[in-house]
Amino acid sequence: MDPALLATAALALASAPRGTFPTTIDELGTLVRGQVESDPMRATLTTVLAASVIFYRAERGVNPKVERFEDALVFCTTCLSVGYSDIFARTPTGKAVASFLMTFGPSLSAKLLDAPQRR
Repeated sequence: MDPALLATAALALASAPRGTFPTTIDELGTLVRGQVESDPMRATLTTVLAASVIFYRAERGVNPKVERFEDALVFCTTCLSVGYSDIFARTPTGKAVASFLMTFGPSLSAKLLDAPQRR
């Protein structure tokens, strides 16, 4: 399975209501958008922490700039906006995580302080 799709699914499922399991890409997209809309801060924090764990596990031992979890956290948080860091992804999984964050991170950051929508 594509690492970026796997990361997206993991992030969506981590914050999904119990008993919800998307079976198509459309359902996954709807679930992700719903989670971001209902609580943007939680969705962003979940995304950053999950991506940091995936990035750390992929890059540790391969990338000399990723020695601690905090290194992965710095990389992932900077990918949400300007990408300022001296750390670069070296593994295919690390590159997939970076691409995911650079694609969706700016929109998550833009909504970060929006109030949660209660249904």
